[in-house]
Amino acid sequence: MYVDATFLSVRRGGVSKEPVYVVVMLTCEGRREILGFWLFGSEGKIAINWREVLVELKVGG
Repeated sequence: MYVDATFLSVRRGGVSKEPVYVVVMLTCEGRREILGFWLFGSEGKIAINWREVLVELKVGG
């Protein structure tokens, strides 16, 4: 499983760069599957956002 974030331009009234959190899994056959992506906005703590992502994956999986 790979977890990463990238910043994309998002328009919400104005345009700003916001982190998009992405989780990708590598299957036994060598294919990549996106488990999800999350957009929390530019506010907030990065560690808290990652915790929410991982808890959601654990509960959903």
